[in-house]
Amino acid sequence: MKIKSFCDEYTHGKVYFKDIIDEVEEFFEELVKFDREGMKDEFADVISFSQMWLWNQFKINGKLWGLGLRSFNKFISRRKVWEKIYVHVGIKERCTYCRNYMRKHKVVKHLSKFNINEKKALEAYEFIVLKQ
Repeated sequence: MKIKSFCDEYTHGKVYFKDIIDEVEEFFEELVKFDREGMKDEFADVISFSQMWLWNQFKINGKLWGLGLRSFNKFISRRKVWEKIYVHVGIKERCTYCRNYMRKHKVVKHLSKFNINEKKALEAYEFIVLKQ
């Protein structure tokens, strides 16, 4: 798959350089804990977000980079849960947002873009995410 297709299907809007910085910070959090699996996950996130940013900024449309496949696959697998969250809160729009739903602040922040209040977003998080 090429990065343009991936972005069209699994990302909601642009990826900014700040998103890459956030992933680098998460990588360093795992590095400090010396959590090998966490480091692998976060490193793949840094790579995938870098490739998405390059697409958004410069329209470099190459195949998905191998070092980011772990992250790309996470995005793909998250869609089903996000679709359930959308249904729970009444969003009728097609879901292309596939970031981490395990962090409740990210669920609240994303749903706020659809004018879903914090209480309803937290209810969806607890009902859908925590019951998996």
